[in-house]
Amino acid sequence: MKHRAARTTLGDLHRATPWLWLYCEKCSYSSPLACAVAVIRWGAETSSDKLRRSARCTAYGHKGATIQRPSWGGTDVGFLPFPARLLLTAGGSRRI
Repeated sequence: MKHRAARTTLGDLHRATPWLWLYCEKCSYSSPLACAVAVIRWGAETSSDKLRRSARCTAYGHKGATIQRPSWGGTDVGFLPFPARLLLTAGGSRRI
């Protein structure tokens, strides 16, 4: 009898960390994403696989991404804060 591993939902990700890094599977371009955005769009009970499949690289238009949690800043900081400065580049579209 096979046991299925519990699937990670977008709500699980949102409870674990406020934001994530998305890495394009084709070109390794990366961009931060607030978890609330994905929860609002698809719902908290949606599998995180939906985000992995649906993310689109704005650098080259590739579809599909790897998810990574933000870096740990230590016990006094916790997870590092959302890097909003990366989204404010020329053209205003540094998102995957």
